Amino acid sequence: MFGVIRGLDSSGYRSRGVLMNEYHDDNEDFSLGLNYDFSRCRPFTFNCPYDGCKAEIEIREALQGEGLDIGFCLGECQKCKRSLIRYGAYLINRLHLAQNSAIEEYYTSSFICEDIVCAYRTRMHVLNWSREGVHCPRCHIGIMRREKTARMLFEQQSFFRSLFDLPKAISECKPEQQKKLKTCRDAEKIFALHASLLGICDEYLSRNDFNRVSLAYLFASMRTGA
Repeated sequence: MFGVIRGLDSSGYRSRGVLMNEYHDDNEDFSLGLNYDFSRCRPFTFNCPYDGCKAEIEIREALQGEGLDIGFCLGECQKCKRSLIRYGAYLINRLHLAQNSAIEEYYTSSFICEDIVCAYRTRMHVLNWSREGVHCPRCHIGIMRREKTARMLFEQQSFFRSLFDLPKAISECKPEQQKKLKTCRDAEKIFALHASLLGICDEYLSRNDFNRVSLAYLFASMRTGA
């Protein structure tokens, strides 16, 4: 609408709209904080940094335990029971690796024909766009869909963020639990570590354009009217 008002030729808009719809994964708006599906997200994993342990640690939530036995998931290794706080630099490095791995998985994922009979798979970015999307170059009927969608990447990065949002996690606890968490040993260091990890997650999410609509992108193929 505003493209036409500004004297732009909107003939190329629909093809751009197809691209944007594919990118926004059925037009679901996650900026509202709705419709997250963390069930398919992988946890934040790393090995215990202590020699003689090296147990694999999986983090799926910020807090663990019930009642007054509640504690921080990053507080200590569940196997050797030694503190993880002194290894903040190691955890930050592991988070960067996890974030970059999720991004690489998205960009290197295959395109798969939605026709289950065909199920053609390719990593080539086919550019033969139609109004419906990219037609399968093999069966010419089905539409090619990315195996790992932009939505999946956004959800994975949002899931990582939820693991380190201590203020939100603690706000959902009972008053006596909140008091214990805020006054426990090394609480200040634990909060500082989580704040650093949360900042990294926010940085990666700020680079994710899943919830942005770029007018420059939409109008890139339009021409100024005579």
